[in-house]
Amino acid sequence: KTIKIDRSSGKREGEFTVQQPDNITVDDEGNLWVASHKNDPIGQTCALVTEGPCLLPYEVIKADPETMQAEVFLSQDGAPMGYATVALKVGDRVFMGSAHGDRVVSSPAY
Repeated sequence: KTIKIDRSSGKREGEFTVQQPDNITVDDEGNLWVASHKNDPIGQTCALVTEGPCLLPYEVIKADPETMQAEVFLSQDGAPMGYATVALKVGDRVFMGSAHGDRVVSSPAY
């Protein structure tokens, strides 16, 4: 879960659920971009991948921090890259990077 808490009161103001959230970035419009791992963290790892990208599935979630409404921006399972750990919107593109691999991918930010 990603939870919004008012820092002055400590009150929980909202939340959205994300499976295995990793890094969260904020775009110029204030939206949150969350990289989410969609693999079994015990049974599926990148430990045996010795070259090229680890192709574990992932999702990129876009969320409004005011309403805490979230939507799946991208769901990927396989090439060209897996195991995204960060998504960053720059201009009209979203760039995704991986903790294990040799590439960065981008997608139109439609």
